[in-house]
Amino acid sequence: MNSWPLRCALFALLALGACGPAAKTKSTVASKAPAKVKPLGDAQSGYHQVMRSKTIDGGVIASERKPTAMVVFASWCGPCRQELAALGEIRQKFPTLRVIGINAYEEYAQRSDQERLRTFLQANAPWMKTIVFGDSALLRDFGRVPNIPTLFVYDDKGGVVAEFRRNKREPPTHDELEAAIASAVAASAAPTP
Repeated sequence: MNSWPLRCALFALLALGACGPAAKTKSTVASKAPAKVKPLGDAQSGYHQVMRSKTIDGGVIASERKPTAMVVFASWCGPCRQELAALGEIRQKFPTLRVIGINAYEEYAQRSDQERLRTFLQANAPWMKTIVFGDSALLRDFGRVPNIPTLFVYDDKGGVVAEFRRNKREPPTHDELEAAIASAVAASAAPTP
């Protein structure tokens, strides 16, 4: 028996709505409202989010008011090593400076893992004690950080003194970075009105 005509008839029924035109009924499928997208933040909102974050060791960031540099880095990033080396030298001149590392894109293309990160920090930035993970939500709070290294400098009140966003410019020179940190330390030392 040839089932070809039966298949054609079944296909025609399906194509026509399984038995003719569909009856007009209310849709039982609720229309989904578009999900609210959190707006991009900026260096200021990123600062406050980091200060509420846990460190990679589960600790809490000290809440004392200090001039702060936040560097977004990954262990596999060559320019990050250079920026951390400059930051390590500069911070010796400014003992009140707090440095917070934001580790981002660490596992990009399977380039690293937690063990490699810790080995990298021990070798390249043992002075940087406070590290937080820069997941996509945290990086969004900074207004997106698509490229590393990216560095933010704040005064002791959390005011933005300088931003060195890699997607907008090359990393800062040693002199640019030192000038920004000196400015943050000076602003922090000034009496508040």
